[in-house]
Amino acid sequence: MIDRPRKADRRSFDTWDTFNSMAQAGLSLPLLFTPQLVELGDELSRIITGISTLEPGRDDHRFEDPAWQENPIYKASMQTYLAWCNQLNEAVNHSDLDEKNKTQAKSAIKQLMSSLSPTHPANNMDAVKRVVKARGASLVHGLNRMTSDVLAQTDQIRLADLDSIKPGKNIAATTGAVIFRSELLEVIQYKSVTVKVQKEPVFIIPSPINKFYITDLYQHNSLTHYLLDKGFQVFSVSWRNPTIEHRDYGLECYIQALIEANESVQTTSACDKINLFGFSAGGIFASILASILSQRQSPQLNTATFAVTNFYTHTETQLGILFNQQMIAASKTLLKLRGIIGGKELNSLFAWLSPNSLLWNAWVCNYFTGEEQPTADVRYWNNDAPRIPSALFCDFLDLYQDNLLLEPNQLRLCDTAVDLSQVTCDKFIIAGSNDHIAPWECCYQSSLFLGDNREFILVNRGHRRSIVCPEGSKKARYYTNNVAFQSYDDWLSNATQHHGSWWSHWTDWLKVRSQNSVCAPEQLGCDAYPAIGKAPGSYILE
Repeated sequence: MIDRPRKADRRSFDTWDTFNSMAQAGLSLPLLFTPQLVELGDELSRIITGISTLEPGRDDHRFEDPAWQENPIYKASMQTYLAWCNQLNEAVNHSDLDEKNKTQAKSAIKQLMSSLSPTHPANNMDAVKRVVKARGASLVHGLNRMTSDVLAQTDQIRLADLDSIKPGKNIAATTGAVIFRSELLEVIQYKSVTVKVQKEPVFIIPSPINKFYITDLYQHNSLTHYLLDKGFQVFSVSWRNPTIEHRDYGLECYIQALIEANESVQTTSACDKINLFGFSAGGIFASILASILSQRQSPQLNTATFAVTNFYTHTETQLGILFNQQMIAASKTLLKLRGIIGGKELNSLFAWLSPNSLLWNAWVCNYFTGEEQPTADVRYWNNDAPRIPSALFCDFLDLYQDNLLLEPNQLRLCDTAVDLSQVTCDKFIIAGSNDHIAPWECCYQSSLFLGDNREFILVNRGHRRSIVCPEGSKKARYYTNNVAFQSYDDWLSNATQHHGSWWSHWTDWLKVRSQNSVCAPEQLGCDAYPAIGKAPGSYILE
């Protein structure tokens, strides 16, 4: 368990209690929401007469079909929906709720209004067009799928065709070997494809909440393959899918496993300094590992990169507002009794954090058009969630509850006090403007605690697609700004936009900080850590 001081509980808050307070205020003081009702009526009048200027947000892709602008009925339904969304949020803004409860209320409104969107099956223009074009065959196919899922008694919408994708064959298929295996992880060394390689290896630490191969999907989407093409030595952790036997494996056990894994990478690559790359919850692991390694006598980090990782839990995120003090306490008690949390449960949680892309779009694609969804490799990975030991999940709740990562010396693991300010190597931070799990504003605030020598970039994508951003992505954009403003708004307003993938920008950044290249290793593994199996290893298949 985490060794930490006791703190007074924060004031709890609950989303539905917030709605109840707003409803009671509206009934007892009808004038409270009168301005919003008047404005809604005015806007509806403009919609009826065809002079409304309401448009969806730039990042709202639900209304991209031209019919939402060209067909007056569809346009009116879209604008009516948007008017309701706007005025509900304005009602929250003008209420007497404090900022935390306002954030919760807006999140709940977002979930509710996503469920009521006019883009759902019967009105989804792309779906309707496909049904007409296929003369109903696509709808029959979709209904067959729905019947199969109902008969299989599945509690989740199918996110990908599970039969067409196989780890080790068409995803997680980059050539490599397992060079180290412990009770919690395997370390994979990938075979170099260039004659010369950068001396300092890239060591990838994925999130334990998902399988590692988000960085090694289809070849054109594989960050691992891209790094190899650019002349880097690449190593990656593959986490074990824990069972009830691992119920007591907490954060300290995982960090100790990473320390041992890091030693295998250093020895095999014959280089003391590594380029650490952690993403999502793996970024939290990477930050703790970086703090521990930085406090040792001989520096062991060349650079540290953190992608879509939020350390700053004092800011309410869409994930954070789902938990209050009572829920956290109840969750810990339940988890200790169960010992393990299932991957499907985590998938359901994250799906409701981004319902438009992970729920409603999946519903339309599977059951109304009967088609395979785009980016099937990403969706397969998203569906392939491992289990989590109760001890680790409880430790994550403690990190969230008390903001331990950003308070120096308040968290002690592996006989070392964690202090992110001790990570003095150059740092690279990536965030996604549409991230529903680690909002970019929180990631930016987190980066301010990492000291100097850092670069922050913002990608115009969500949590997963910020990582999977190959070159040639036509709609990909990213923003840079070398000035470290204290305010993320100031940073963005002065940032420079770049077209394309951030991958090339990052690899150029790494190469500037690398020593001379060396000959690529002729074989995988070394005397101390010989190859013990082919990539992607055995833990990925559990």
